[in-house]
Amino acid sequence: VLQTVRCVQIATGQTGSGCNGMDLQAKKTALRKISHGIYVVGVKDGAQTNAFTATWLTQVSFTPPLVALGVKKNGGSFHMIQQGGVFSVNLLGKGQKALAEHFVKPASVVGEKLKDVPHRAGKTGAPVLTEAIAYFECEVREIANEAGDHAIVITNPQAKDCPVTATFSVTPPPTISRIGPAATCEGTVVLD
Repeated sequence: VLQTVRCVQIATGQTGSGCNGMDLQAKKTALRKISHGIYVVGVKDGAQTNAFTATWLTQVSFTPPLVALGVKKNGGSFHMIQQGGVFSVNLLGKGQKALAEHFVKPASVVGEKLKDVPHRAGKTGAPVLTEAIAYFECEVREIANEAGDHAIVITNPQAKDCPVTATFSVTPPPTISRIGPAATCEGTVVLD
Protein backbone atom coordinates (compact mmCIF):
# COMPACT_ATOMS: atom_id res chain seq x y z
CA VAL A 1 0.00 0.00 0.00
CA LEU A 2 1.42 3.33 -1.04
CA GLN A 3 0.64 6.31 1.10
CA THR A 4 0.94 9.86 -0.17
CA VAL A 5 2.89 12.04 2.19
CA ARG A 6 1.43 15.52 2.56
CA CYS A 7 3.70 18.33 3.58
CA VAL A 8 3.00 21.84 4.70
CA GLN A 9 5.01 24.62 3.14
CA ILE A 10 6.69 26.32 6.03
CA ALA A 11 6.62 29.81 4.57
CA THR A 12 3.05 29.89 3.22
CA GLY A 13 1.18 27.16 5.08
CA GLN A 14 0.05 25.65 1.75
CA THR A 15 -0.23 21.89 1.52
CA GLY A 16 0.70 19.59 -1.32
CA SER A 17 1.41 15.98 -2.18
CA GLY A 18 5.17 16.54 -2.13
CA CYS A 19 7.76 18.97 -0.89
CA ASN A 20 9.06 20.04 -4.31
CA GLY A 21 7.38 23.46 -4.05
CA MET A 22 8.71 24.16 -0.57
CA ASP A 23 10.75 27.33 -0.16
CA LEU A 24 14.39 26.16 -0.05
CA GLN A 25 15.48 28.73 2.54
CA ALA A 26 12.55 27.82 4.79
CA LYS A 27 13.42 24.14 4.44
CA LYS A 28 17.08 24.79 5.35
CA THR A 29 15.98 26.82 8.36
CA ALA A 30 13.63 24.08 9.53
CA LEU A 31 16.21 21.32 9.05
CA ARG A 32 18.78 23.32 11.01
CA LYS A 33 16.43 23.27 13.99
CA ILE A 34 16.95 19.51 14.36
CA SER A 35 19.27 18.98 17.31
CA HIS A 36 22.36 16.86 16.85
CA GLY A 37 24.91 15.41 19.21
CA ILE A 38 28.60 16.01 18.54
CA TYR A 39 30.97 13.07 18.23
CA VAL A 40 34.49 12.38 17.04
CA VAL A 41 34.56 9.40 14.71
CA GLY A 42 37.89 7.56 14.39
CA VAL A 43 38.58 5.63 11.18
CA LYS A 44 41.22 3.17 10.07
CA ASP A 45 42.27 1.69 6.74
CA GLY A 46 45.38 -0.48 7.00
CA ALA A 47 48.01 1.56 8.84
CA GLN A 48 46.32 4.89 8.06
CA THR A 49 44.09 6.50 10.72
CA ASN A 50 42.04 9.67 10.87
CA ALA A 51 39.22 11.23 12.87
CA PHE A 52 36.46 13.72 12.11
CA THR A 53 33.69 15.55 13.92
CA ALA A 54 30.29 14.03 13.20
CA THR A 55 26.82 15.22 14.09
CA TRP A 56 24.54 12.85 12.18
CA LEU A 57 24.51 9.77 14.41
CA THR A 58 21.44 8.01 15.72
CA GLN A 59 20.21 4.68 16.96
CA VAL A 60 17.93 3.15 14.32
CA SER A 61 17.00 -0.22 15.86
CA PHE A 62 16.66 -1.86 19.27
CA THR A 63 16.76 -5.47 18.03
CA PRO A 64 19.39 -5.86 16.86
CA PRO A 65 20.91 -2.65 18.20
CA LEU A 66 21.86 -0.61 15.13
CA VAL A 67 23.39 2.84 14.76
CA ALA A 68 23.40 4.97 11.60
CA LEU A 69 26.11 7.52 10.86
CA GLY A 70 25.96 10.16 8.11
CA VAL A 71 29.34 10.61 6.39
CA LYS A 72 30.25 13.02 3.58
CA LYS A 73 30.86 10.91 0.47
CA ASN A 74 33.66 12.96 -1.06
CA GLY A 75 35.80 12.96 2.09
CA GLY A 76 38.84 10.84 2.80
CA SER A 77 37.27 9.42 5.97
CA PHE A 78 34.37 7.94 4.01
CA HIS A 79 36.83 6.17 1.73
CA MET A 80 38.63 4.83 4.81
CA ILE A 81 35.32 3.57 6.26
CA GLN A 82 34.53 1.84 2.95
CA GLN A 83 37.96 0.22 2.70
CA GLY A 84 38.74 -0.44 6.38
CA GLY A 85 35.23 -1.40 7.41
CA VAL A 86 35.65 -0.17 11.02
CA PHE A 87 35.26 3.02 13.01
CA SER A 88 34.97 4.27 16.56
CA VAL A 89 32.48 6.78 17.93
CA ASN A 90 33.93 8.95 20.69
CA LEU A 91 31.35 10.79 22.80
CA LEU A 92 32.41 14.17 24.13
CA GLY A 93 31.51 16.05 27.31
CA LYS A 94 30.14 19.57 27.36
CA GLY A 95 33.56 21.02 28.24
CA GLN A 96 35.22 19.47 25.18
CA LYS A 97 34.26 22.03 22.52
CA ALA A 98 37.88 22.59 21.51
CA LEU A 99 38.34 18.86 20.91
CA ALA A 100 35.24 18.75 18.68
CA GLU A 101 36.40 21.82 16.76
CA HIS A 102 39.88 20.31 16.26
CA PHE A 103 38.44 17.54 14.09
CA VAL A 104 36.09 19.65 11.93
CA LYS A 105 38.47 20.51 9.07
CA PRO A 106 39.61 17.77 6.69
CA ALA A 107 43.06 16.22 7.04
CA SER A 108 43.82 17.37 3.48
CA VAL A 109 43.64 20.95 4.83
CA VAL A 110 45.14 20.67 8.33
CA GLY A 111 47.34 17.57 8.13
CA GLU A 112 47.54 14.74 10.67
CA LYS A 113 44.69 15.54 13.09
CA LEU A 114 45.48 12.79 15.61
CA LYS A 115 49.15 13.77 15.95
CA ASP A 116 48.78 15.91 19.11
CA VAL A 117 45.60 14.34 20.52
CA PRO A 118 46.00 11.52 23.08
CA HIS A 119 44.46 8.37 21.65
CA ARG A 120 45.00 4.64 21.33
CA ALA A 121 44.03 1.95 18.87
CA GLY A 122 40.87 0.15 19.91
CA LYS A 123 40.22 -3.56 19.35
CA THR A 124 39.21 -2.85 15.76
CA GLY A 125 42.28 -0.67 15.26
CA ALA A 126 40.15 2.48 14.95
CA PRO A 127 41.43 5.41 17.04
CA VAL A 128 39.81 5.89 20.45
CA LEU A 129 40.32 9.28 22.09
CA THR A 130 41.71 9.08 25.62
CA GLU A 131 39.64 12.09 26.71
CA ALA A 132 36.28 10.82 25.37
CA ILE A 133 33.61 10.38 28.07
CA ALA A 134 32.50 7.18 26.32
CA TYR A 135 33.15 5.37 23.05
CA PHE A 136 32.14 2.38 21.02
CA GLU A 137 33.79 0.59 18.14
CA CYS A 138 32.01 -0.93 15.18
CA GLU A 139 32.33 -2.87 12.00
CA VAL A 140 30.40 -1.57 8.99
CA ARG A 141 27.30 -3.62 8.23
CA GLU A 142 25.76 -1.61 5.40
CA ILE A 143 26.27 1.62 3.46
CA ALA A 144 23.23 3.29 1.90
CA ASN A 145 22.02 6.49 0.19
CA GLU A 146 23.34 6.53 -3.34
CA ALA A 147 21.43 9.72 -4.15
CA GLY A 148 22.61 12.07 -1.40
CA ASP A 149 25.89 13.87 -0.73
CA HIS A 150 26.29 11.90 2.52
CA ALA A 151 26.27 8.13 2.86
CA ILE A 152 24.43 6.38 5.67
CA VAL A 153 26.72 3.89 7.38
CA ILE A 154 24.86 1.32 9.46
CA THR A 155 26.56 -0.70 12.16
CA ASN A 156 25.81 -2.89 15.16
CA PRO A 157 27.88 -1.41 18.00
CA GLN A 158 27.54 -4.58 20.10
CA ALA A 159 28.65 -6.98 17.40
CA LYS A 160 31.34 -9.55 18.14
CA ASP A 161 34.69 -7.88 18.80
CA CYS A 162 33.08 -4.42 18.85
CA PRO A 163 33.24 -3.30 22.47
CA VAL A 164 31.07 -0.65 24.04
CA THR A 165 33.02 1.08 26.79
CA ALA A 166 31.83 4.03 28.80
CA THR A 167 33.18 6.22 31.53
CA PHE A 168 30.65 8.97 32.09
CA SER A 169 31.20 12.39 33.57
CA VAL A 170 28.56 14.54 35.21
CA THR A 171 28.55 17.08 32.38
CA PRO A 172 26.12 16.45 29.53
CA PRO A 173 27.46 16.04 26.00
CA PRO A 174 27.50 19.06 23.70
CA THR A 175 24.86 19.57 21.05
CA ILE A 176 24.60 21.85 18.07
CA SER A 177 22.05 24.58 18.57
CA ARG A 178 22.69 26.52 15.37
CA ILE A 179 24.58 26.02 12.13
CA GLY A 180 25.85 28.71 9.78
CA PRO A 181 24.88 29.37 6.17
CA ALA A 182 26.33 26.15 4.77
CA ALA A 183 27.00 22.64 6.00
CA THR A 184 30.71 23.11 5.44
CA CYS A 185 33.67 24.11 7.53
CA GLU A 186 32.92 27.70 6.49
CA GLY A 187 29.68 27.76 8.47
CA THR A 188 29.52 28.85 12.08
CA VAL A 189 28.87 26.05 14.51
CA VAL A 190 27.73 27.06 17.97
CA LEU A 191 28.24 24.31 20.51
CA ASP A 192 26.10 24.39 23.65
